[in-house]
Amino acid sequence: MSEPVDQVRRSEAPHQRPPEVEADTAERGDPETARRPGEPGLTLAITGVEAVPHAAAPTLAFTLEVADRSGREIFMAGLSVQIQIEPVKRSYDAEEKAKLTELFGDPHRWSITAQRMHWTSESVLLPSFTGSTTARIEVLCNYDVELAAAKYFHSVTEGEIPLAFHFNGSIYYSGDEGRLQVVQVPWDTTAAFRMRASTWREMIEAYYPFRGWVPVHTDTLDALQRLKARLGAPTFDAAISELLAKETFDG
Repeated sequence: MSEPVDQVRRSEAPHQRPPEVEADTAERGDPETARRPGEPGLTLAITGVEAVPHAAAPTLAFTLEVADRSGREIFMAGLSVQIQIEPVKRSYDAEEKAKLTELFGDPHRWSITAQRMHWTSESVLLPSFTGSTTARIEVLCNYDVELAAAKYFHSVTEGEIPLAFHFNGSIYYSGDEGRLQVVQVPWDTTAAFRMRASTWREMIEAYYPFRGWVPVHTDTLDALQRLKARLGAPTFDAAISELLAKETFDG
């Protein structure tokens, strides 16, 4: 016979609610962000990044250090990772500010407009471990400069890029008497990392030396092809360069 719902609820030890989280008025119980005694609690840190050599497309691999002090055997953990860029956490020179105005507006407004920018969402599967382990978060990098993240990376030439990694997911571990137990990764699990701007730039230059990518409508591409033929230009780049040479731009 199953236990009454009220009895099951009373037997569950509530977690402490973060002070910034509003109270639950629907009587569903407190949101849980702190682990119960005996449960695994992952400590996650990003400790490095490198370009994946000989990948089919530009790919960065972030090193994820994972630690758990519960002493439990963790069978597997599935993590979802959202990576955000935090532009406001660094300074910019005049040239970078000019390039980033298209993204964030006038620099005097960046404290509001340049808070955080979504880069990508990835998944990581941690194999069985006890105590600690290491994993890689591989990120396929797009060089379409119409995308906000790629435009930002392209515009920043020096220094470090502040990144924020936000994790959630499930941990499958060995409970009492070896029984399979599942616990959620708390929603407020984050890790900060500062990536050198040169890491992204050097990787892109290795794949596309002296090149950039801008998507255009098919009608625009057809018009460029006709212009290229009319000018007798050997490449699209040469045709566009000749067209731009006839224009006068301020600055």
